[in-house]
Formats: sequence, C-alpha cells, structure tokens
Amino acid sequence: MRKFLRIIRSKSPCVLFGERRIEVRVTGGLGNQLFVYFAGLHLSGVSGRKLVLNMKQASRSHSLYDLRSFSEVSELRIVNNPLPRIDVVKKIFDSLRYRLPRISRIFDRLFGTYYDQNLKVNELYTDSPRKRIKLSGSFQDFSYFDRIQNATLTLISPTLKSNPSQNEGILGIHVRRGDFLSQKIAHGCLAAQWYHQAISSLLSSTNGINKLRIYTNDDAWVHKNLLQLCPELPIPIEIMKFDSEEDPAFSFMSFANCPYRICSNSTFSLLATKLFPGVSVVPYPYNRLGNFRVLEESSPKDWIRIPSIWED
Repeated sequence: MRKFLRIIRSKSPCVLFGERRIEVRVTGGLGNQLFVYFAGLHLSGVSGRKLVLNMKQASRSHSLYDLRSFSEVSELRIVNNPLPRIDVVKKIFDSLRYRLPRISRIFDRLFGTYYDQNLKVNELYTDSPRKRIKLSGSFQDFSYFDRIQNATLTLISPTLKSNPSQNEGILGIHVRRGDFLSQKIAHGCLAAQWYHQAISSLLSSTNGINKLRIYTNDDAWVHKNLLQLCPELPIPIEIMKFDSEEDPAFSFMSFANCPYRICSNSTFSLLATKLFPGVSVVPYPYNRLGNFRVLEESSPKDWIRIPSIWED
C-alpha cells in the first residue's frame, strides 16, 4: 500500500486523471487564425492549461494552407472534430446563446464551452474546475499578444523575401479586396485615394525607401489604380499577387519584415505589422461600421493613422 501511495504522489494529476487543457476553435483566414492562436497561447499560459487548436472551421476559401505553416504552431496538438454531430450540437448552442443568453451561460458552465467575451472574462473562464474547456470567437485584441513573453512566428520553410535583410528600404503595401467587395457596406474596401494619400505621406516623410512592393489579391485593380503613380515615382514597383495555391504565410512574413508598411483594413496586414518593428501606416477606423474598436484601442500608439476613405 505504501509503495502504491508513493507512486500516486510521484505522478502529476495530468498523468493520472487527464491533462488540463484549453481548446480554441480556429476560424477564418490566416490573419484571423493567428489572432485565435495568440489568444489561446496567452490563456493557456495564465491558466497552466495545455493549448489545443481545433481547425474544423479554418477557412479554405482563401488558401489551401493554414497557420500550421509556422513551426511554433506545428508543435501543438491539432484536432478537427470530424464527426458531423459535433457541428449540429455547436449550431444548437450558438442559436441558444443568441436567443436565450442567460440559459446558455448555465450550459456553458456545465459543459465548459465558452464564447469569446473579452480578455478579462476569458481569463476567468480558464479558472473553471473542469479539466477541459473550449473557447470560440474572433479574439481580435492585440492585448493578448502584448501579454505573451517572447511571442514569435517562424516559417517552417522560409523564403528569401521573408528575410529582413532582403527587405531593406522596401515599402510594403497590402491591398485587400476579393471577398471584401461583397462586404463594402459592412466592412468596406479602401479607395484608391486612401492609398495615394498613404504612399505620398510616407514617401514625403521618409528618406530610406527605395522600392515599393504591393501585396494584393486583385492585381487588375492595382494596375488600374495604383500603378498610374509609376511615372511620378523614381523608384521601382513590384507586385506580389496572392494565389490560393500558394501559402499566404510566405506573404505574411515578407510583408511583416518590410521596414515600411501600409496596411489595408485586414487582420492579415494589421497583425503582421504588430509582430515586427517598423514605420507603419494604417486606416482609421479599421472597418466601415467601426466594429473594430477593441482592436483599434489596443493598437500601438506609434502607428500613423490616416482617416479611411471607403469605396462606394
């Protein structure tokens, strides 16, 4: 009996009774996926829980790839919830959460399944006595990233353009259109006039820029609306077009490593800009309806904010 008790004491509770873990549901394209990842990284750290990523709802409409292109993420446990009945249960709870919020909170506590509220509330959720809890939502708040010590992202297969030394003097410009064209009223598409103002502002105030590199999913629009600046600019312009068959993580890191950046109203470029130091210009507000207030308030104060001009 004494020998058995010694074995019990020597084993951690995780080994004997199952690990304490937090599972976050990854959604959307690469930018949104990374916001979920950094939130999960912070919440797992403050709660002492193992982080698990559920990739079932990661978007495949933008790209065939996801955030597992980063080595830090590839080391984590990934689940996919392949059973259809799990999706049905989620839809029922999502409907219940919207129609009967008070009752849904009771079920949330019972099953350890929570929806993103804000950083402080989410930290309270992780204090649940349950061994396993699940969180879903967008987590679009830079405060999670700010609370993580030594947070990094490293490509599993780096490219030359993701190397900072290859990007000296480059002004990276992110032009996001594509699916935003169907969301002009709610989210908005930045007008060419806004990009003209941002480019002129940065070129007039900075001496180190020797090349423009435009990252876009609409190169036809770029040729029509931005390349008309070519005769007026004494520096070369390069276009990097997004392709669904290419890994967006390469463009993400390439843009992030540009020392000068102009962001679109997209979490892709905003988070890439947050990751690395540099001179950054961002639209303000981040979307047409002004729904990104938490993200705007948690953004670095040294970002240059130029009032957004929206396309009709």
